[in-house]
Amino acid sequence: MPNLGQGGAMAIEDAFVLGQELEGIQHINEIPSRLKSYQDRRFLRASVAQYLSRNGSDALVDWDKLRNTPIVGPIAMWFV
Repeated sequence: MPNLGQGGAMAIEDAFVLGQELEGIQHINEIPSRLKSYQDRRFLRASVAQYLSRNGSDALVDWDKLRNTPIVGPIAMWFV
């Protein structure tokens, strides 16, 4: 469930980075290493977006989890 609205933006970022990685390829043998480089560059950003989205989804249905999340909890308590 994309609660951060990040789906479209992530797709654009993915396309941009993939374009950078595939640019200038001289031989088909370069493709696997370029795809690995793309994966390495995108993994952390995509993982963070997924984590935040998942936690946002959980917070919608589990107020106690939101309240006890270390960073969000103190902020959420202002609204109690």
